[in-house]
Amino acid sequence: MRIDYLDADPAVGAVLWRQSDEVVRAQWLDIVLHHPGAYLAHRFDVFRWVFLTPKIDSCLPLFVGVDGPADTLTKLQIAPGKDASDRALYNYGTWFLDGPLFSHLSYAVTAVLVAGALLLRRDRADIAIIALMVAALAFTASFFAISIACDYRYLYFLDLAAMTGLLYLALDPPIAQVRRLLRR
Repeated sequence: MRIDYLDADPAVGAVLWRQSDEVVRAQWLDIVLHHPGAYLAHRFDVFRWVFLTPKIDSCLPLFVGVDGPADTLTKLQIAPGKDASDRALYNYGTWFLDGPLFSHLSYAVTAVLVAGALLLRRDRADIAIIALMVAALAFTASFFAISIACDYRYLYFLDLAAMTGLLYLALDPPIAQVRRLLRR
């Protein structure tokens, strides 16, 4: 589910890339207009893979070492590869794969809670962070339409935005507003 390897097959790839834009467009329109249930089910399944990462090991959550286009590495005089510290770092990172640190869902919930807390506080200075949370959630939702694979890095923006919002709240917690709400 990581990526579509259909074009890697020499026979299929040769035929696939010879199709005109009109033929491809007509096929997509036919699926969307005449089989919307199947299309939406497919989009939901692909989004589930990128957002919920049910088999996170298949979604490249971690990368260590040095790699890249050979000509670029040569120009930069950088040797590709992994050393012992890279492998140790990878091993350490794998301990967190099945928990909330590598869960876009946990970051989405965090973003919603941060935005909610800031909306309750009603401080004009919070508008930028609220906008950041909304933008991160909207960006994530856009992957319902555009995602093609479950590469974990696609939604890093959500993760980083939620962490930023949490840090913002930790530096200036809405304690007074929470106390007022609890007294009501």
